Amino acid sequence: NIHTVAQVLQDFYNILGPELKAVTGDSQGIDDVLGRVEALVVPLEQVPFDIFDRRFQASWEAVMHRFNDDVAKIEEATKTFINESFKKLRSAEGAFD
Repeated sequence: NIHTVAQVLQDFYNILGPELKAVTGDSQGIDDVLGRVEALVVPLEQVPFDIFDRRFQASWEAVMHRFNDDVAKIEEATKTFINESFKKLRSAEGAFD
């Protein structure tokens, strides 16, 4: 599970990097989404139990379920942000035609 968390975070950081900021011109929007990505790890860092202790497997699974739900919400927000950004870019490009 820890590897999955690390991979998800890395994927978001790769997608929401400086290249996207340059293309969209919306650094603040990307920073807002990145803030949500960074907040994903807070519940994982603050669990009141040993995540490697099998006695807490059900609790860990609940934490991971919430993590996955939050990831899905951020993915949707990211898709919407990117789509809206590119609509604005196409609209601006059309103004020059």
